[in-house]
Amino acid sequence: MLLLHGDCIKDLIGQIIEQNPGDSAPRIPILPEVFSEDMFCQFSTMDQTSIALGLEIEDVSIRGIKEGQTPFLILGEASKGKTDIIRVILNQLCGDNIVYLFDNRKLELYDYQSRDGVQYIEKDEFDTFVDELMSSCKIRMQEYKKELVRRWSFVYGWNLRKNKITQEYRKVERIVKYT
Repeated sequence: MLLLHGDCIKDLIGQIIEQNPGDSAPRIPILPEVFSEDMFCQFSTMDQTSIALGLEIEDVSIRGIKEGQTPFLILGEASKGKTDIIRVILNQLCGDNIVYLFDNRKLELYDYQSRDGVQYIEKDEFDTFVDELMSSCKIRMQEYKKELVRRWSFVYGWNLRKNKITQEYRKVERIVKYT
């Protein structure tokens, strides 16, 4: 009877399992031959606030862009997958977020214009979009300044070290705590 090497290894593994019941060796992660975007949900290592981009080769865990790691750049030679990465990002952002999408001349992302949360900006709409964005930014800046004034106040006090009256900004909440 001819024993194959694979059979010998299986027998050895069986003996080790019998000698150590309840214990098992850690599983060795293996990269799948083909990895599709749909497979991201099979991995529990993904943070909910991140954008998944691919798998780490060493530990076969999901890697991506975490919230706050923006802005970021997607660079590469022609036909090397930049548009595919943009699609992966868009598929994760669409629906729950507002995405402003500027497409190239080939209109490779045109099919995203009908997705929830996507505002597809055509070439002739660009100037209007920029004007609206600038207006929105100005309004937000005014609201931010109002909030700062509400939360911060001038404080006048006697500085014992300098022996004079000083004027400074302090957060209102801090003043309330110490008075």
